[in-house]
Amino acid sequence: MIDTVNLLVAIGIDEEDGTATSVNPTADQLNDLPNVSGAIQSNEPFYQEYIDQNGGNFSSPATEAEIQIMIDTVNLLTAIGIDEEDGTATSVNPTADQLNDLPNVSGAIQSNEPFYQEYIDQNGGNFSSPATEAEIQLMIDTVNNNILSVSNFDVEESFSMYPNPAKDILNIRFKNSVNDINVSIYDSLGKLVYNKETRLINSKCVLNVSNLNSGLYFISINSKGKTLTKKLIKN
Repeated sequence: MIDTVNLLVAIGIDEEDGTATSVNPTADQLNDLPNVSGAIQSNEPFYQEYIDQNGGNFSSPATEAEIQIMIDTVNLLTAIGIDEEDGTATSVNPTADQLNDLPNVSGAIQSNEPFYQEYIDQNGGNFSSPATEAEIQLMIDTVNNNILSVSNFDVEESFSMYPNPAKDILNIRFKNSVNDINVSIYDSLGKLVYNKETRLINSKCVLNVSNLNSGLYFISINSKGKTLTKKLIKN
């Protein structure tokens, strides 16, 4: 078995030479390094791929901290790819800290963590297996941009929306004096799936959402140049 020093040197050289020279560290070899843990046998090809593709991420020789970042990065990207692929809400549940710790990824927000998982579960085909950092950044940007609280509207004081989660019918009731509104509904990718000018009756309108697939949506209400977006869960 390659000892600690030789393995760190080999990884540093492998990353440095710009070719897939294949030190091919095993999970056991990686986990045998002091202060390194969590390497998974099934992810071994992706550890080597990370080494080959990520010039500049390793010193020469590599450090244990750099190896741990590699393991954590590959494991998370692989888990997200599998979670998206299986078509079920298997819940890798990445935290904002885990996402922001990925190289070349930033902007994940703790309060949006449930919606990152919702995005993973609902958006089959948007992730490779393993997922890529670019795909993760797109997810973060999409979710963050769709969870809006636009100024000039007080979320709680302007309108209520019920039931939420909704199955067939969604009621929207304004607390202030409003007559005409534009209602837009976006899916979790930001795609417009519903748009309608609506006249309120007794400060209320009723939307038929039965044709929407189950999942996370964003309802955007525009009236007199002011816009508010709230989250809707469709059962």
